[in-house]
Amino acid sequence: MKFTAFVVTISVCIIFPLNRASAQGSLTPSGAPAPTMKTLDQIEPRIPINSLPYFITNSGSYYLAASLTVGDDHGVVIQADNVTLDLMGFTLQGGTGYGIYAPNAQRNAIIRNGIVSGWGGSGVDLANASGCLVEGITSVSNNNMGISIGPESRARNCAADLNSSGITAAGPHSTVRDCFARRNMYNGIDAGTFVAVEDCEATSNALHGITCSYDCQVRRNRCVGNGHTGGNGAGIQTAGARNRIENNEAIGNYRGLDIYESPHWILDNVVEKNVDNYSISYDPNFTNDIRLLVSELPLTVGRDCFVQITCDITTSTGGNGITVEGERVTIDLGGHMLYGPGAGGCGIYQDASGKGLTVRNGRLDSWSSTDQAAIQAGQYALIEDVRIDNAFNGIRAEYNATVRNIQLESCYGRCIWTGEKSLVEDCEIKSGVGEGIFVGNDSFVKSCRIRTAYFEDHGNALVAGERALVTDCIVDNVSSGIVVGAHSTVENCAVSQSIGTGITAAEWCVIRNNRVFLNGSYGASGILLTGGGTLVAGNYVAENGGYGVDGGTNLIALYQNVASANHHGHWNVVAANGVSQFTTPASASTNPVPNMEYSP
Repeated sequence: MKFTAFVVTISVCIIFPLNRASAQGSLTPSGAPAPTMKTLDQIEPRIPINSLPYFITNSGSYYLAASLTVGDDHGVVIQADNVTLDLMGFTLQGGTGYGIYAPNAQRNAIIRNGIVSGWGGSGVDLANASGCLVEGITSVSNNNMGISIGPESRARNCAADLNSSGITAAGPHSTVRDCFARRNMYNGIDAGTFVAVEDCEATSNALHGITCSYDCQVRRNRCVGNGHTGGNGAGIQTAGARNRIENNEAIGNYRGLDIYESPHWILDNVVEKNVDNYSISYDPNFTNDIRLLVSELPLTVGRDCFVQITCDITTSTGGNGITVEGERVTIDLGGHMLYGPGAGGCGIYQDASGKGLTVRNGRLDSWSSTDQAAIQAGQYALIEDVRIDNAFNGIRAEYNATVRNIQLESCYGRCIWTGEKSLVEDCEIKSGVGEGIFVGNDSFVKSCRIRTAYFEDHGNALVAGERALVTDCIVDNVSSGIVVGAHSTVENCAVSQSIGTGITAAEWCVIRNNRVFLNGSYGASGILLTGGGTLVAGNYVAENGGYGVDGGTNLIALYQNVASANHHGHWNVVAANGVSQFTTPASASTNPVPNMEYSP
């Protein structure tokens, strides 16, 4: 075996000080080493509490050394500002007084981390103090309030269970956040003025889950099963005005939302499975911003608001689905269906004296009460983008209504029925057996289609009152077609295959540029004039069972019409009220000259 020798060269560099005359310090220690770390007491001096009652008269930090019990007295009484009390997870077990109490107007107390239980008064009472924080406290089975905070204070991550009242924040400018209030004998959480209650849960309290007075914010809370044992309680109740109730859940309470006074902002709350979901008082002197999320029926809306349907809803109970008692109410069906009980009340009901109801964007089925409609509205209603099936009366609205983009099928009474000065536009009716569209005086019917509707007793597909305008409509395969009152106009319509008359007009009307053909299976005419002074111009009348135009003895003007193959003849026009005599036209069509001329 051979070994290889390695030579290692180590270079040492020695640096000598330039100033050889500099003196060196002593290397002998001056004494024993001293500690360099500070103790906890040096950083935050803390005072232990070992017995009760305990009175804090100086600012500072205090803590429980163990779980403590007292008899006929208070637990810890705070009589100084700027006090921190840490329960260290221990319990203050009660006597006859208050568990933790600030009797005077102290400031900036912090109470955290423990249990306060079984006190004759309140568990934690800082109502007289301000600027306080109560955090991580569970207050159980106290004879008064579980936790009470005053102005500019906060309760956070706390629980109040089986107290007289749960958590009370008098305000102003206080906050209750991420807290639980359960099984208290009265209210779960009480909010005074300018208080925020957020992200809390109030469950099975005897009266209200959350109640608030004035100018509060109640947001993202969950209120379940409140108000049953106390009777007539609510998930959330307002006792004052100007509150914002938003994005909460109120489920399975006696009442869901109980709203008094005005105005309020009630927005996007989930309210369901309560005995009474909504109780909202109406005040005509105020305008509220209320947006309700609805997932079950029946519902009564007592004031102006926006209602958003969140799912298909089926109800088998009698009565109305949604009863609107307020004005300026909007119901957005959200593309969903309200499925009714059959012979029950209205799907959506507003009294005839009501105003400003809007219904849009969805479907109603099986609301077939014989004396009501699937949608019944008062004055100035807007009903649009809705489908209605299996109704007796489809839509009933008073004057100044707007009804547009509606589909109705299997309607047994009047499918669309409005008062005076209304607009019915872009609607379609099929398979009806009652009367199709019925509008009052001074109304406008535009671009509607009525088909395959065999109305009872030869009812009419479209009926309009006086001074109406009917334009661009299609009526086919029905019992009888279009009927208008005096001084009305029917133009650019197509009426075909009616069992009865195609178009019927009273006196002083204009019947212009229509196509009227294949009507009158039992001898009825294409166009029937029941009064004098009517202009019939530019129409095409063909293959009708009676006359093309039947004017009888009424004074009319026929101009530029085309007639063909009408069973009884093209024109039935005789002496015009003794004033003029019509000559017989040479042919059925004399366009562009009048079909008939006056002759002395």
